[in-house]
Amino acid sequence: MAEPGDTVDNATVQWPASRRAIDAGTLAIDHASLEDDGACRDITFDPLILPAGIGPSDDPLLSARSAAYSSSLTRRSGEPAQPSALAQEQATGEKQQ
Repeated sequence: MAEPGDTVDNATVQWPASRRAIDAGTLAIDHASLEDDGACRDITFDPLILPAGIGPSDDPLLSARSAAYSSSLTRRSGEPAQPSALAQEQATGEKQQ
C-alpha cells in the first residue's frame, strides 16, 4: 500500500519491501475454455476501467497501456479467427489416441 511521499507516477520506482500488503482476493482457475466458442477473443484488459471506489495512480504508463491494448483489440478484431493453442493441442491429442 502506498504511503505519503511514495512515488505513484512512475512504475519503475520500487517501494520498500516493508510496505503493508493486502490480500485483495483469490483467483481460482478451475478449467480452460476454447476461444472458438468462448467469449475471450473480442475482449481486452484496460487498466483504467476500474470499479467504483478505486482510482488509478498518476502513472502515465496506465494511459499508454490503455491506448495500446485498445489498438491491439482493434487489430485482432480485423484478423480472421485462428484456432487457439489449446484447441490445436486438443486436436493433436485426439488424433494420437
